[in-house]
Amino acid sequence: MESDLHKSNKAHKKVGLKKYAKWLNIFGGLISVASIFFVVLRLKVYLNEDVLVFF
Repeated sequence: MESDLHKSNKAHKKVGLKKYAKWLNIFGGLISVASIFFVVLRLKVYLNEDVLVFF
């Protein structure tokens, strides 16, 4: 009985890790997009809105 419980617990942990990795991937993607956006915004400020012509 106890060993079965242990097995299911292990399997559950694996699923949790997979879910965590997926969310980490999504979060990483969001961060990279946000940082690119931030850099573009900074460039806009530095170049006094001239970048609006290109973007």
